[in-house]
Amino acid sequence: MVERAVLLAEGDVVTTCVLVAAGLRAGLPPPDGSAEAAARDRVIAALTECGGNQSRAARMLGISRNTLIARIRRYGLVRPRPQDAVR
Repeated sequence: MVERAVLLAEGDVVTTCVLVAAGLRAGLPPPDGSAEAAARDRVIAALTECGGNQSRAARMLGISRNTLIARIRRYGLVRPRPQDAVR
């Protein structure tokens, strides 16, 4: 897991979102007990960490960009567009 986190990290800092994407779990269930809610939170965290960049967020999560887009739709999230991304 640590090796994966280092590979996913950009630069010298391994953020919390990178650790989550690498497989570290807090060991506590999400507040509502739903695995789906936890997965949704990971997608939101990755998109936030990556400034809305879907390709980077997908890499961070260890999934393809198309899978990320499908999850964004499934969770009813607004898909970030390039003009919305934080630079």
